[in-house]
Amino acid sequence: MTQSDRPVALVTGGGSGIGAAIARMLAKDHAIVVCGRRIEPLQAIVDRTGGLALQADLSQVRPSIDIVQQVVDRFGRLDALVLNAGIVEPAAVADMALDSWQRQIMVNLTSPFLTAQAALPHLARQKGAIVGIASAAAKHTGAGLAAYGVSKAGMVRLMQSIAFEAAAVGVR
Repeated sequence: MTQSDRPVALVTGGGSGIGAAIARMLAKDHAIVVCGRRIEPLQAIVDRTGGLALQADLSQVRPSIDIVQQVVDRFGRLDALVLNAGIVEPAAVADMALDSWQRQIMVNLTSPFLTAQAALPHLARQKGAIVGIASAAAKHTGAGLAAYGVSKAGMVRLMQSIAFEAAAVGVR
């Protein structure tokens, strides 16, 4: 284990887009861990920011939980969690395959629940914070966005629930 004197932040979906931008910003004062499906973009982020890249398929239960323990095993702490990983597979409700629905719900809502649940005891010790990235699709729909919108609306409510429950132990 490598102890970190700096706060440690885990960013899911940290290899590109919003997640990569968040990782670069947090790297100014945090040791950064980025995770995602493809190692190459993750490695490019940690090459610029330092930190650790973890390849993880968050469409699966076990990796969604295990990433937290990997961070704690490596750094001895977790101070911030950014739940940014997300997918969209546009399809009309009438045409959407069940596996597409389930994959979007898993990556965009169930995985954040599992990761947050695993992280909460560590975040409580550090008086840390969780940020969940949602979307305008949480409030407004469009063609083919049923599963995505439902999952992002669920993310908003999940973050509200965590904020309400975890405030008592100092997690923001």
